[in-house]
Amino acid sequence: MKYLKLILASGLFVFGGLLVCAFAMTNLAPSPVTAAKAHSIEHGWAADELTLTGFETSAKISGSNGTVLLKGEKPDRQNRICVELRKPLFATGWQVVGYDESHEPTDRSED
Repeated sequence: MKYLKLILASGLFVFGGLLVCAFAMTNLAPSPVTAAKAHSIEHGWAADELTLTGFETSAKISGSNGTVLLKGEKPDRQNRICVELRKPLFATGWQVVGYDESHEPTDRSED
């Protein structure tokens, strides 16, 4: 009986430790928006040229998925940027799965 209590207490201690680690990794990891903007900066955009237009995330038992929509504005062009991300369970950061830029025509009506 004494060994059974020791085994159960050890199991609960390990399980509790895993829960605390999962909570800390989830809440201390950068947001998907930060990861998407960083990836867009690697593709040649400046941070002040990017505007968030929307994002959504979904969590599953195996990790999280997210889609971030950004608008990139330069004087000569305007692009819509879609970044798809995933974050495996117990991972510290978001991984870029897909990156797509599409040109948006600018409405410049001259009188």
